[in-house]
Amino acid sequence: MDYYADRRLYHGDGSVVTPRFYAKMTENMNLYALPSAIDPQYGLVVRYTNQRVFPTDAPVYAKPHDRDFDELQNSALDIGTPVAVVHTSLDGKWYYLIDQLNAGWVPVEAIALSTWGEMQEFIGAKMFAVVTRPKGALFWDPGMRMYHDYARMGTRFPLSSINKGIAAVRLPLRDEDGTLFGRAGYIREDEIHRGYLAYTPRTIIRQAFELLNAPYGWGGMYGEQDCSRFVQEIFATVGISLPRNSSKQSRVGVLLGEYPDNTRKEAKLDILSWKATGGCTLLYLRGHIMLFLGTIHGTPYAIHSTWGYRQPQWWRDRIRVINRVAVTDLSLGTGSKKGSYLARLRSIRMIAPSDAQRER
Repeated sequence: MDYYADRRLYHGDGSVVTPRFYAKMTENMNLYALPSAIDPQYGLVVRYTNQRVFPTDAPVYAKPHDRDFDELQNSALDIGTPVAVVHTSLDGKWYYLIDQLNAGWVPVEAIALSTWGEMQEFIGAKMFAVVTRPKGALFWDPGMRMYHDYARMGTRFPLSSINKGIAAVRLPLRDEDGTLFGRAGYIREDEIHRGYLAYTPRTIIRQAFELLNAPYGWGGMYGEQDCSRFVQEIFATVGISLPRNSSKQSRVGVLLGEYPDNTRKEAKLDILSWKATGGCTLLYLRGHIMLFLGTIHGTPYAIHSTWGYRQPQWWRDRIRVINRVAVTDLSLGTGSKKGSYLARLRSIRMIAPSDAQRER
C-alpha cells in the first residue's frame, strides 16, 4: 500500500488520488479477517478478466489521463486458468487469488469454485487443444453463431473432438451457487493445435509473427499483451511456462551473456552473431524483454511488444509511440538519454527445450 500512497497518482478524471482512497481500499481488503492459517479454495477462471492490485476496477494513473498505463493493473487471466482463492473482500465482490504466475484481486463472478480434483481433471486432460492464434473465438454452438468469449494464444482446453474444421472443447462455467460445472464449447480448428506445438526456432518465430502488429496492453489491459506476456504466450504454445514479469523471465534458460553498465557493444554483438539462436533467445533490458530473431549484415533484430521508444530532438528526448508488436533493430533509441536497445541490453539467454519436450 505504501508504494502507491507515497506517490502522486491520478484518478481517471484527472483528480489526485487522496489518502481516503487508500483507506477505502484497506477497509475493503478486509485483512483483519485473515486467519492465521489459510485453507484455500480452488477454482477456474470462467471468462477473460483483469487481475487487480486492489479490489477495484477504478483506474489509477501516474500521469493525468495516461490511459495506456493503469497502475493498479496487475495482470489478466484467460478462461480456464486454475487458481487458489485465499481471501474475499469485505464487500464480497472480489476474491484474492493465486494463479500459476501471479496473485491479485479478481471479481467473484469470474471464478467458479471447485474441488482440487475437479480443477486437476480440467487442467490435466490428456487430450487437449492449445490456442495458436492471437485470439481464439469460443462459441456455444458448432455453427459459430452463439459467441461466448475469447482466449489468448497459449490457452489450453480439454479437447473432445474435431469435426469438419470445428473443435469441441470443454469450457468451465460458474453455477448459481458459485461452483464449477462444465459445458461443451466450440472453436475453429485453424485457431488451435491438438496438443503442444513442437519446440523449434521456426515454430517460435512463426507464433511471434502471428502477433505482429497486435496492440500493446500493459498488464493485459484491453485484452492485449505487454512485452513479457507476449513472450509468455508464444512459448506457452510449445508447453514452456515462463514467469509473468520480464525481470523473472531474464533469469530462465541458459545464460549466454550478462552485461553491466558501459559494456562495449562489440561484446554483445559477438554473442548475438555467434552464439544466440533466433527464436530461442531472449534479450533483457531493465523493464523490457524481446525475442531475438537474428542478425542481417551484423545488425541484430528482435520482435517485441512495445509502447514506444525515445528519439533525441535538440535538448530533449521525443517519445515515439509504437504501441504494438513490432520488429525493430537494436539501434532504436540511439542518442537518447536512455540509450539504444543494444546499449541498454543487460542479458542474453537461450531457452533450451527440456528432456520431456524432446521426448514428446
